Amino acid sequence: MHGLAEGAVIGGKYRLQRELARGGMGSVWQAVHLQLDAPVAIKFMDAGLGASDIARERFVREAKAAAQIQSPHVVHISDYGVEGGALPYIVMELLQGEDLDRRLLRGNLSLAATEQVVVQAAKGLRKAHEAGIVHRDLKPSNVMLLERDGHEGYFVKVLD
Repeated sequence: MHGLAEGAVIGGKYRLQRELARGGMGSVWQAVHLQLDAPVAIKFMDAGLGASDIARERFVREAKAAAQIQSPHVVHISDYGVEGGALPYIVMELLQGEDLDRRLLRGNLSLAATEQVVVQAAKGLRKAHEAGIVHRDLKPSNVMLLERDGHEGYFVKVLD
């Protein structure tokens, strides 16, 4: 995938640490911002898709649109770039938790937990819709469940 490897520096600012996930559109890596020494996640478009002008334009639109949404229930986007002129990427907050898909593999959620997840995801989606954005790939793996210090239940963030 276009030379992505641990230790690689992206955009002159981010050092890749490890791949977190891989999907049909690309991969997500844990990285560190070199000047701030802060952890981030970087989503890369697959190099093959990056060659398509239509796919690249859609990726840029996703980055810009997501960066405009101001909601605690939507993952925060902080940067966008194209590495080496051919590999688009989006930099976002690194989340600590698990996606709803993985959580459901361990068993059903209680009614109260299900209500928390649905209500919080809906708040994030409402903010997106208010900004004119429609989430075209909402699924359990795009809903992150974060533990809240000192609180019962989950804090939910919508991805992608």
